[in-house]
Amino acid sequence: MKDFADQEKSVAGVQKPAAQPQDLVIGAASTTKCPVCGSCSGTILFKLPTIPVHVGKRYRDQPSALAAPWGTLELVFCHACGHVYNRSFRPELLNYEPGYEVSLASSPVFVHFMQSLAERLISRFDLHAKKILEIGAGNGWFLEMLCGRGGNQGVGVDPSIERENERTLGNGSVRLLRSRFDEQLINSRQLEMPDFVCSLSVFEHLESPGQMLAVLKRWLGANKTMIYCEVFNAMAALRRHETWSVMYEQCHYFSPESLKALFRNNGFQVLASDTCYQQDQYLYVEAANSVVSKTNDQSLCGSTRLPLPEDVRDFDMYYKSAVEQWRFRLAEFAAQKRRVAFWGSAGKGVNFLNLLPTVPIIQYVAEVNPKRHGCFIPGTGQQIVPPSFLAQYRPDIIIVSNAIYKSEIAQQAADMGLECQFYVA
Repeated sequence: MKDFADQEKSVAGVQKPAAQPQDLVIGAASTTKCPVCGSCSGTILFKLPTIPVHVGKRYRDQPSALAAPWGTLELVFCHACGHVYNRSFRPELLNYEPGYEVSLASSPVFVHFMQSLAERLISRFDLHAKKILEIGAGNGWFLEMLCGRGGNQGVGVDPSIERENERTLGNGSVRLLRSRFDEQLINSRQLEMPDFVCSLSVFEHLESPGQMLAVLKRWLGANKTMIYCEVFNAMAALRRHETWSVMYEQCHYFSPESLKALFRNNGFQVLASDTCYQQDQYLYVEAANSVVSKTNDQSLCGSTRLPLPEDVRDFDMYYKSAVEQWRFRLAEFAAQKRRVAFWGSAGKGVNFLNLLPTVPIIQYVAEVNPKRHGCFIPGTGQQIVPPSFLAQYRPDIIIVSNAIYKSEIAQQAADMGLECQFYVA
C-alpha cells in the first residue's frame, strides 16, 4: 500500500482535459435521430463537456489511471418515445475486454435480489431442462444460478470474459464464450437455439440496441423463445436528480415506455414490464419472439408529442446545485483537516471523484469487490482498497457512493470499530 504522503504528492497534480466551449443551450431543440424510434424531435437537457469514459475498466497503476480517456455527454430527450440518449457517444472510446469488472456480487443486498430474480424467472418461464442464452454474462454468476437451480444448459457470451470454460452444475451446465452477440458469433455455429434469452445491464451500454435485437430476431426465426431484459431505471434517476448517475458508458437512459417501444419496434411481443430491485432501481421487459413483422408502436412513436417532464427538465439545475454544495462541503473538510474516505469505486463513485475537486482531500476508495482492490480510479488516480484498510486509516468521514448500500457499509464500519460520520454522495 502506498504511503499516505506519497499518495498525496502523486495525485495532487491531476488535471482534467480542458473543457470544450459550451456550443449548445440546455432546452434547445435537437434534430439528432433517436436510436429507439428514429424520431428527430428532441430537446437537449444536460451536458458535461468532459466525463471519464470508463467506470468498469481496472487500471493497475496510477499513471494509466490518470491517462484514462474522457468523453462528452450531451443528453437528449426524445419527444416521440420518451427516450433519453447521449448524442455525443463514441463507441470507439470504449473497450469491453477481459479486466472489465463491475460485479455487485460482494453485496449481500444485491445477492439477495439476484437469487430472488433467478427463482422468479425459473418459476415464471418454467426453466427446467431448457437451453438458456445470456447476452452480457460477465463472469457467468447469474447464469449459474439459473442453470444450477433449474437444471438448465446455459451459454453466456461477453467480450470481457477472462477465461472461456464449461462447467457442470448438478443437472445443469454453463459454457462461457468471450464474444459479442452478433452475426459473426451466430455464423460460427457455437450457439444452439435457446428457449430463453436474458440480458441484464447491457442494453443501456450499446450504441444501437435495436440492431442487436434485429440480429436476435432474425436468428430466432419462428422459434418460441422467451426473453428477459433488465436495464438501469435511468428515467427514475433523472427524475430524482441523482447527480452522479449519468455516465459515459451508459449511453441510453430508458423509460418504461421507451424500453417497451424498443422491443415492439423490433418485432417482439411485450408480455410484461415493471421495475425491480429496491422498488425501482431497474426496469425490465419480459417478451416473446412474435411471428409479427417489425412495426412501429404508433401509440409511442406516432404523431403525439410527449412533453419533457418538468423534473427531468430541471436535472441540469439540480446537478449544478449539488456540485456547488459538495464543493463547499469538501472545502470545509479540508479546512478542518478531516480525514475523508470514499466507499464505492464503480459508476457513481468514479463520477463523484472526477466531477468534483476530490484530490487531494480523498486519497483512498474502499470497495467490497476484491477484483478491484489495488487498482486506481480512472481520471483522478485514487487507490482502491479493501474495507479492512480503513481500520488502520481511521477516517473521520466516509462518503458512500450509493444510498442503497449505506446500511450495510455502516455495519461493516462499525464491525471494524470505526466511529465516523457518513454522507451519501
